Amino acid sequence: INLSPSIIGMNVELETKDQAVYHVTEKRIENLIRGIISPETTSAAYNSKTGEYYLSYSDVEGDFILVIDENLGIVRWSGIKANDVYYSYDGELLIATENYILKPSSTYEDTQPDGTTQNVSMVVQTPQYALGSHMQRKLLTRYQVVAQGENEDTPPLIPIPTTFNVEVLVDDKTAVSETFEMEPTENLFLARKQFRKTGNRDSVIVKSDDNKPFTLFGIGIEA
Repeated sequence: INLSPSIIGMNVELETKDQAVYHVTEKRIENLIRGIISPETTSAAYNSKTGEYYLSYSDVEGDFILVIDENLGIVRWSGIKANDVYYSYDGELLIATENYILKPSSTYEDTQPDGTTQNVSMVVQTPQYALGSHMQRKLLTRYQVVAQGENEDTPPLIPIPTTFNVEVLVDDKTAVSETFEMEPTENLFLARKQFRKTGNRDSVIVKSDDNKPFTLFGIGIEA
């Protein structure tokens, strides 16, 4: 699952003079590390061949594994209380929990303790935007979501559409909710819908329960 930084409220600044892009994750990662409750219980592993660094920790929000990929970026896995994180001799990542040894899968499924599997849901919610003054009510008229689906890289390579839902919250109440079906092509998919709702602030939620890759490029609201 891919996500552009602007969707989750990170400011991306382009300095024309130096032509350098501001590091959008630097301060956020520092804050995560400072918030670790018991540093002595953390564990970490680094793969020099792939450039992947894994840090398991706990804070006031719960148990997490922070994944820093030198090539792709940063991801945080939630709900995993790891006693140890390490690489085997053959380069396989293993995560020791209370009763199980876990290892990453190439699918978008999560194996439960009873052996059953369930799809991993992708849920993205933007911050609440005032679109100007917080005190002034605005008439919201349309939303747009730009996404792209991909085929599975394992046989059978059959084009299977990806479904996802877009929900717009205005003053914490659902103003519109719509499900879209996206074909797995190289072209970007534009999901948009007109609606009319007046409010002070808005937020957009994008959710997909399909067991397939999904790339979210942008979210927009018109007022």
